[in-house]
Amino acid sequence: MKKTDSRLERISRMEAAYDEVTGMMGKMGEAVNTHKDFKSKFEELKEYMDSGQWQKDYEADEAGKIPAYVKRGVLSQDGLYDLLQDVDDALGKTHEATMPDSNIASAEDMEHAIRQAGIIPFFTNAIPGYSIQELTAPGFWFGGEEDSLGPWDWKIHCIQCGDIAYGKFLCGGKAAFATIPLYRELMNVRRAAYEPDENGRKVLDLLDRQGTVTMREIRTMLKVKKAAADTVIRKLEHQCRVVTGDMLRVYKGPELSYKGWQTASFCTPDALFEDEGITLDTGHSPDESLEILIEHISGLLPGKATREQILKVLK
Repeated sequence: MKKTDSRLERISRMEAAYDEVTGMMGKMGEAVNTHKDFKSKFEELKEYMDSGQWQKDYEADEAGKIPAYVKRGVLSQDGLYDLLQDVDDALGKTHEATMPDSNIASAEDMEHAIRQAGIIPFFTNAIPGYSIQELTAPGFWFGGEEDSLGPWDWKIHCIQCGDIAYGKFLCGGKAAFATIPLYRELMNVRRAAYEPDENGRKVLDLLDRQGTVTMREIRTMLKVKKAAADTVIRKLEHQCRVVTGDMLRVYKGPELSYKGWQTASFCTPDALFEDEGITLDTGHSPDESLEILIEHISGLLPGKATREQILKVLK
């Protein structure tokens, strides 16, 4: 077989695997748990990328050495890399989870820590060391010596990544972050356990009609004060029916200075995350999802968090 024939055969095989894995991404719960080929196809594509063979085939394509009739979406500049990243995120890799280092000193560090932890409270809680607050480098927490707004401001970057959930969904209604694979497990638990009240249903109906909602709109619709509107949103966030969809900085005064004022808009996690083939259906029972979360957090902090402590965080 000629070298060119071998290359074309390889590209065709990788293209088939690329199409199959892309198609399965829309059914991640089923793919992870029942499709035996899924991980093997994923590993084959990963090896293709990591071995340097993809780069050689890409360069051959750029040099015009691949015939025009050959289907080769797998050689698109970002296609395979993005797919591998999406699968890594979707699989969750709970068995390899480790706590991030305690050195968050930028928005990018904070995003990385959230992705590494998978699910994590913003503030101190029942599990020592398990929060963005405790992972932030000295001097960068609110009012620290670096004169930085730190995580209070950096959370905007994390929210705007588009695949990180932020809301008051851990520790009985306190602020937290989660990646999609773990957030959807929590969503599966909470939606089975809680139903929205009358005001909650009104907010969800409004979201069905217009996609996003602000606190001001909630207050106007329900004819309540800020504290009451906050309670409505907090309950919906805890039930994993609403997340912060976006957050913007507010600049005030004649010099338009920013001192940490922010305004948020809210949406459903379904609207925010269910696109581009990602589903929030886990394929698990609520009890199975709860155990997945417990096992994940326990794996982050081996020997440092009891089941009772973890359940307090997950309440």
